[in-house]
Amino acid sequence: MKWLITGFEAFDPWDENPAQLLAQRVQEWKNDVDAAAAVLPVEYKKAPETAARLIAEEKPDAVLHLGTAGGRSGLHLERFAVNVEDSGTGKDNAGDQAEDRRVVDDGPAAVETTLPIRTMTEAAKRSGVPSSISYSAGTFVCNTTMYRTLVEGRVPYVGFLHVPVLPQMAVDWPLASMSLDTMEKGLYEMITAAERVLPTP
Repeated sequence: MKWLITGFEAFDPWDENPAQLLAQRVQEWKNDVDAAAAVLPVEYKKAPETAARLIAEEKPDAVLHLGTAGGRSGLHLERFAVNVEDSGTGKDNAGDQAEDRRVVDDGPAAVETTLPIRTMTEAAKRSGVPSSISYSAGTFVCNTTMYRTLVEGRVPYVGFLHVPVLPQMAVDWPLASMSLDTMEKGLYEMITAAERVLPTP
């Protein structure tokens, strides 16, 4: 089974993104997992477009997008993406400040991951990595990318994983954090657990 793992570039207020660093580490798994890794822009428009292009090029069986969520204390696999874009008081890296906007006009209100997230979550937990299922991917670029990848239907298995910030990112913020090594351990357990239960398309 071939995977495409994506991580987002850095975004304000941080100058690094553990999702990007984690995706890059996947390239070192070549002997164990067939996976390509790439970085997505933190932009409502370009992120899903870039993901679609990568899917067309790599032709994966499964896609797992990675994003960072400040305040999360563990690895959180998302069950749903919703048809809403709303960045609150913030903006994406292109300066786009969405408000009450649809991801896809006339699209379904929500779409559900096609990855076995219960199996994946339990595998990470057994390895000692905090992990759980989340029911909200938010309304920022992470949610948009998950939603578009699912509704466009170019690949059978699609999911999204939110990770915590790195310890150095939490020095000036009262946020839970996790080391990149621990994130990688949990991600590896999730991917290999999914491969054991998913039929190859």
